[in-house]
Amino acid sequence: MSKKVYPFHIIQPIIRTGWRFLEEIKTKDAGQNHFLFTFMSVADKDCVLLHDSWNFKGSYMILKEWDPKKTIDEVELSMVEFWVQIHGLPWRLWMNGMLE
Repeated sequence: MSKKVYPFHIIQPIIRTGWRFLEEIKTKDAGQNHFLFTFMSVADKDCVLLHDSWNFKGSYMILKEWDPKKTIDEVELSMVEFWVQIHGLPWRLWMNGMLE
């Protein structure tokens, strides 16, 4: 999620470095700030998708498993779930359902 456009030639080596634990990965440019990653093993794909907090140069990366029946524009990439840890939250806010 970034307003800055990152060219493919910049993304590819940084992704390979960040995911150096993978056996092998193929990367394709899929349009403005959209990239298609092909994993050589299901274990590698699962490891990347289950990690859930990848970022690139301070911008959050939204990763979704692509359904080949859809075009890249049909894949929903506007929302992500993440955990937030709050320290020192007053007890009364814990009890009134605000944390659900």
